[in-house]
Amino acid sequence: MVGIAVGQMGMSLQDTYSLTLDELADIHRQWLALREADHRDRWERTRFLAHCTLSPYRKKGRQLRPTDIVRFPWDKKVEAAKKEDIERMKRKYGEG
Repeated sequence: MVGIAVGQMGMSLQDTYSLTLDELADIHRQWLALREADHRDRWERTRFLAHCTLSPYRKKGRQLRPTDIVRFPWDKKVEAAKKEDIERMKRKYGEG
């Protein structure tokens, strides 16, 4: 774990040894989450650019969505979360 903290995460050796194992694990978890968010952001920007490039060439009357170009594994999680939010709001505020 010291190799990851110092070599990959950029922590000093002194800072690494001053932490408890639980603290180091929490920091590592957050570092991984940040890297994952950065990875997703880069792919989302790439898909957006592809969408902007291809949009003028779509068939008339057909809407081109970014997910028509490429679907990422996290797209399903986002759709599921949206559906859960809609269902929660329906239960709370009614179908109206």
